[in-house]
Amino acid sequence: MNRLFKTVVLGIFLFWGTAFQWAGAQTLEEATNTYNQGVALASTDLPGAIAALQQAADIARKLGDEGTEILNLSQQQMPALQYNYATSLYKEKKMDEAITNFELAYEYADNVGDEGIKAKTADLIPKLYRAKGNGEYKA
Repeated sequence: MNRLFKTVVLGIFLFWGTAFQWAGAQTLEEATNTYNQGVALASTDLPGAIAALQQAADIARKLGDEGTEILNLSQQQMPALQYNYATSLYKEKKMDEAITNFELAYEYADNVGDEGIKAKTADLIPKLYRAKGNGEYKA
């Protein structure tokens, strides 16, 4: 009787432990849906698109080999979107935010090997700092 009781209790613990693990696990479908959401937002909400792609990359990274494709796709989209967002901030005369976001674009580009965005931001960032300094000097 004692052995049967221990077996039943162990079985219950294993069942619930596995059930909770599955409930908390994120899936490839969730990563794909989040990626697709980011792509859809790219034309209307750049910060939202970047956040969604970052979330998709985070989910895909946790999936390991299964999430490699979504991870790569998400990371490849982020430099250009970040660059475009930084450009829009610059056009709105939000210099500090623009500089911060151009630096993020450079970092994303460096991580994925996007030499085009990397070169553009490497050229722009010092110019923006100079323009900011000149503006503060004149003020």
